[in-house]
Amino acid sequence: MSTHIAVDDPSAKTLLIHNPIVTILCCEGKAWLCIGEVNAIKVDGASVEEVVFGMLSEEFVSISFQVSGLRPSTSEEDTTAKLDWRTSTFPETTFTVPSRYVEPINPITASLPSKPSLLFYLLDSSFLNALGESLYSKLSVSELKSTPKIALSKDFPYREVGGKACFICEDECQISDLGLANMIECKYCDPLVALDTSQGKMVLEHMAAHIQHDPKVKKIDQPCGICLRPAPICQFYLEKSKGANGGDRIDQWHSICKHQVQFHYSKASKATTASPSIWKYNLPLHFKHTHLNRSLDGFPDLNWSLTNFEREEIRKRWVKRQATPRRVRKKGDEPQFVISDAHRSDGGGMRPTNLDVHEVMTTSHTVRFDDGIEASEHSSSENPESEHEGSESPASLSQVGEGTLEDQLEEGGFREDDLDGVSSVNNSMAALPSQTVPVTHAMGITSGMLHAPPAIPPASNPIATPVLPSDPQPAALSTTIPASLMASSAPPPQIVPPPTQASGSNTEMSGTCRSGRERIKQVLEIDTCVCGEVAGPRDVQRRPYIKCVKKGCETVTCGLCWLGNST
Repeated sequence: MSTHIAVDDPSAKTLLIHNPIVTILCCEGKAWLCIGEVNAIKVDGASVEEVVFGMLSEEFVSISFQVSGLRPSTSEEDTTAKLDWRTSTFPETTFTVPSRYVEPINPITASLPSKPSLLFYLLDSSFLNALGESLYSKLSVSELKSTPKIALSKDFPYREVGGKACFICEDECQISDLGLANMIECKYCDPLVALDTSQGKMVLEHMAAHIQHDPKVKKIDQPCGICLRPAPICQFYLEKSKGANGGDRIDQWHSICKHQVQFHYSKASKATTASPSIWKYNLPLHFKHTHLNRSLDGFPDLNWSLTNFEREEIRKRWVKRQATPRRVRKKGDEPQFVISDAHRSDGGGMRPTNLDVHEVMTTSHTVRFDDGIEASEHSSSENPESEHEGSESPASLSQVGEGTLEDQLEEGGFREDDLDGVSSVNNSMAALPSQTVPVTHAMGITSGMLHAPPAIPPASNPIATPVLPSDPQPAALSTTIPASLMASSAPPPQIVPPPTQASGSNTEMSGTCRSGRERIKQVLEIDTCVCGEVAGPRDVQRRPYIKCVKKGCETVTCGLCWLGNST
């Protein structure tokens, strides 16, 4: 029989045995990124030598892998000084997981000149952080519950030079403890009782107490021994264990129950001091309602009755059903490690988008953010002088884009409640030419440049509602203000008469602003209402606002001026 899966597309990428992969392991209740090497692939239970990437999301594909070590690389191992991690030896530890729990990778292979036959892989922190976040985000909470668990050791989680643990997997869900993710709640208890599904005997004992003593549970419904739902909602199938003397066990693949509890069927089928024989609680009723023409005397091998010992033990479980044992950590049993903030899967708050982890890892990484800003590791300025002249720091950008504009508007007569159009100016900044601004190291950006909007140019968009004049001249600006505001004690905006200029432009110079550029004050003439009616003459000094006399309009309009920086 062939051990290869037929692929229609010969160019399709495949995962082979001995290929490197990444997955997630649970250690001390936390999810950690793990590097592994594939040592077995199974499709529908049959061993194969390769499988295409497109089949890794299927449920019938499983991957077995050997855990690989990971430690910081040295300058001799990485001559480029860009790949700060390398694989290393690890104590023999093998896990088998569904194929959707793993991601294939294609890292750089390297070796030392003194030991050319000893190969290892080189990786960098930003790539590993992105892999951890991508893998962690695609797994559901129920899948994270079933991730393999590994004991804390000096080799795992992986550690940096300072000894801090690296590559913890987190996201906005903030699942604080995966060890508690296996807990379920008994809906028949008041208050609710938490049960650990990894402790199958405890779950069986608790449910057996409900079946025998809880009046809310009807035996005639033949309740499930794990979740107490009535038959035939839950169904269990048996299969033979491995080996010539293998007994029966639960076929988890075909069985149906809302709780996946691990236990040994052969041990649970017999009442012992450790667990009750919960399965025969429903057998008499099953025969009575399903096999009406069969007599119980015809099955002498089946022990239908409960012993006094089992009845007494179940009664004790019922009395103490609210007191569930909990594992208490000792004083010196706390995890002896510190998590590195620079090696978290969330990347310090920057979540990567559209990252294809199947691509070959290179020494250059480009990250595209949600707002369209692109950062590249190799982008640089060809003219250092122009870079310092035309670039601003992030702090100065925020001052130019927010504080400076608002201060100028306040100096020109604007109040905070009159700035309805400022947001439109900020939104239009995305269309302005960008300038290059240096950024710090994040997500693989070592000495890159970030394209960000420059300082605000002279305003070309109105900051208030435009009013069309009656005569052909540059459009004036106005804002509609309720009449109640004009009656307040606050003085109205000051109107500056326009200077006489040969060019006919309606501007005058008004000193310089804090950024060093000359400030322009533009006077706005208003003689038309928004409804189209001519408002008539007005006295600028005594009556700086007008009120439309058209019936039903009653709009009060005042003259405004706007400030901008000269080019």
